[in-house]
Amino acid sequence: MTRYIAISITLVLLSTGADSVSADDLGLDVCRNIQGQIEYYDKLRKKGGNAQQMESWKQTRERYKEQFREGNCKRWKKELR
Repeated sequence: MTRYIAISITLVLLSTGADSVSADDLGLDVCRNIQGQIEYYDKLRKKGGNAQQMESWKQTRERYKEQFREGNCKRWKKELR
């Protein structure tokens, strides 16, 4: 859990910087972390929870998916399997 918090803080700092993160700025490690976060929130939602938790997890997952898209992480498709 601590790992996910550290990753989340790193991603927030990256996304709130003065310059927006360009596609070239996201490397394999960052994309792996983002993918890990997406999978983590998928698991939480599969386990279930109250409506407020589920919506919160859904929104957080969508933010990570957007970062994945904006960071052009699909270029690491083979390595992320």
